[in-house]
Amino acid sequence: MPITEWERWAVAHRVLEQHGERAIDHCAERAKALALAGDEHGVALWVDIAGRIDQLRGPSGGERLH
Repeated sequence: MPITEWERWAVAHRVLEQHGERAIDHCAERAKALALAGDEHGVALWVDIAGRIDQLRGPSGGERLH
């Protein structure tokens, strides 16, 4: 079952909350592990989540204010 747009945004938000400035690093680590396992779909998902984290951070690259 594919992950929905809403779920992708929710994961991005949660990863940003949990990992702060290291959120993108966390996504890269997950993508690397999945690449080593041959999971192309998983890699694409974590790349997408990293992009959403960048969007949540805004143009300055900092944490978004709530």
